[in-house]
Amino acid sequence: GDTSPVAPIEAPELGWMVSGIAIDPFNSDHMFYGTGMTMWGTTDLTNWDSGTTFALSDASMGIEETSVLGLVSPPSGGGAHLYSVVGDIGGFVHTSMTTAPTFPLAVPYFGTHAAIDYAELSPLTMVMVGGGNTSSSTVHNTAWTTTGGLTQSDWWAASADPSAYSGSGAGTIAMSSTASSVVWAPVGTVPYYTTDYGSDWTATTGAPSGGAVASDRVNALYFYYYGAGQFYVSSDGGKTFTASAATGMPASGDPVVVKAV
Repeated sequence: GDTSPVAPIEAPELGWMVSGIAIDPFNSDHMFYGTGMTMWGTTDLTNWDSGTTFALSDASMGIEETSVLGLVSPPSGGGAHLYSVVGDIGGFVHTSMTTAPTFPLAVPYFGTHAAIDYAELSPLTMVMVGGGNTSSSTVHNTAWTTTGGLTQSDWWAASADPSAYSGSGAGTIAMSSTASSVVWAPVGTVPYYTTDYGSDWTATTGAPSGGAVASDRVNALYFYYYGAGQFYVSSDGGKTFTASAATGMPASGDPVVVKAV
């Protein structure tokens, strides 16, 4: 394998995170195995029986073992059909449903991006949040665009993070219908809100830590939050949350998705 690859590829890449192996039942020379990067294979495996070498090569095209953590499909207005945020490699702007994207999202940094949202009534304005960059005081964990984010240069990183954010997990993020405010609910803290594209973050009041947030898709003042077995509503742009009278909510501990329509 390559002994000096570009991150995040491990060195060597032939054997890291091996997840399974299969030999063709009709051809003993034909073998595949999966790794944390891609599929590898050989067509001369039985050379091993006689103590000679066999060749390994990349046996796939376009496979990356990752996890899709967020998907949004904004209404038409000049942006893309689909935006994804994924583990390890950022995410993608999908301008075509039949052609692979040409670049991964690398803003605010190249790594795990955990959540994404857009302003329903102004869909070219979007926010996404990364999954725990703490290596630099100048590179923070949210990225923003007001032009649909079709190129790398259309995104910029925020100048600050919530003061309580430790980098332990990005959680969920929600943008109001007009982009007037954004509420971020990192793992392990109460939600925070911003009205200036992440330059300043203020802790919300009334909601517990560790929950999931969503924005109303019509009324810019309303946000919804689920945490600690209780549903909460904000009617002031995410500044304060009030517990609702809803009962029978799921128990805490399992992942919960809140979606407003």
